[in-house]
Amino acid sequence: EHKIKLIYTGVDADWFAAPLADNDLRRKFAIGAEDFLVVSAARFSLEKGHKLMLNAIATVKQLLKGKNQSRKMRFILSGDGELFEECKNLAKELGIEEDVVFTGYMKDIRPLYQAGDLYVSHSLSESFGISILEAMASGLPIVASNSGGPAEIITEETACGILTAAGDSEELAKAIIKMMEDVELYEKCRNNAITAVKEKFNIDKTVEETYEYYLKSRTSIS
Repeated sequence: EHKIKLIYTGVDADWFAAPLADNDLRRKFAIGAEDFLVVSAARFSLEKGHKLMLNAIATVKQLLKGKNQSRKMRFILSGDGELFEECKNLAKELGIEEDVVFTGYMKDIRPLYQAGDLYVSHSLSESFGISILEAMASGLPIVASNSGGPAEIITEETACGILTAAGDSEELAKAIIKMMEDVELYEKCRNNAITAVKEKFNIDKTVEETYEYYLKSRTSIS
């Protein structure tokens, strides 16, 4: 056991944080500048929980119905996979096809993160969650299903988002709404997300800790 060390995978915080010269993603999909845009990026496969997310979106729409909202909520689900068409059909069945944009695969994911206001990880099972870190580095607070890895990112220490019970679409929906309506919580999570990536989940830190551990291992062997 003493030979084992946990070193978190990191992301290039500076690369994701650098503003893009021209990001037309909102304009491309007719999303207003004032709309509250919820985004996710994941392969359309069973464990990623897209059906859970679509049901959560339907619940969001129902819960907000009749409320005098200052901002309209829109959703973008990026990615492709074997359940892509099935999920598009489900969106139609749920009556949310006008609220959700399916972009398909995006070669450069940064426009999605930088156009968004909130990132949602809706996985039913997640080993860690690199896309969560990418979104945090881009300045997005997080709502995530407590499906494994996300609980190591969203903690009391990082305070960068809300964890919801895995598989619970209603709880997921309520957390999304809370992030839009609670401005103080939103700003706190957004700022903490940026700090957490820089200090804990930065690729430079991953490299440094890995290098130091190899040096320590070589010393102990010799």
